[in-house]
Amino acid sequence: MRKLMMAVGAVAALGMMAGCQDNKSKVADEQRDVAQAQAKASEKVADARQDAAKDKAEAQKEENKDLANANQEAADAQRDAQKKMANADEEAQKKIADAQKDVNEEKKDVAEARQDAARDSADDSATGGSGAAIPAAGTLTGTLKDVTMANNLQLVDSTGKELKLKTNDATRVMYNNKAAKLDSFDEGTQVRASYVKDGDDMVARDVTVLKAVMKK
Repeated sequence: MRKLMMAVGAVAALGMMAGCQDNKSKVADEQRDVAQAQAKASEKVADARQDAAKDKAEAQKEENKDLANANQEAADAQRDAQKKMANADEEAQKKIADAQKDVNEEKKDVAEARQDAARDSADDSATGGSGAAIPAAGTLTGTLKDVTMANNLQLVDSTGKELKLKTNDATRVMYNNKAAKLDSFDEGTQVRASYVKDGDDMVARDVTVLKAVMKK
């Protein structure tokens, strides 16, 4: 009996030992599974972080590239604008210089024309426009050309030469043996005028209308 009880106790002890071994094995398996899961999770996290870092680097690279391109385009645009402004300023300065040159040449031409006109006027006053010296007194026959200027009488003689005479209050105008006014006659009127020299001027004394062209 005693031996039987000892045998039963031994079997029970062996069962308990086997159960403990099984539990330990399960715990070890679970711990290994947990460790593997943690390792895989850590690996995934590391991969995700690496991918994120790579994506961030690529995005930063693209952003830097876009920024560099934008800066280059802005610099090119500014350079083009400055070049256009410089060209426009140069063109404007050239136009101003050309205009000033034209003005100076025009002034020179005007001055020369005035000098020529002054010389011609002096020559006409001395020669009566005929190119020959005018006697101190005499009589001229011609056609009225201009009677619109006050105190002036302009004739054209038979040779086509222009003769300028001054008139004053002492100048007498006769038409059909009657006193007349010079401004009553138009261009083309034929007259005979006596004059005397007064300095460089020929002053009309008597003007006789030979063939009248009356003003309308």
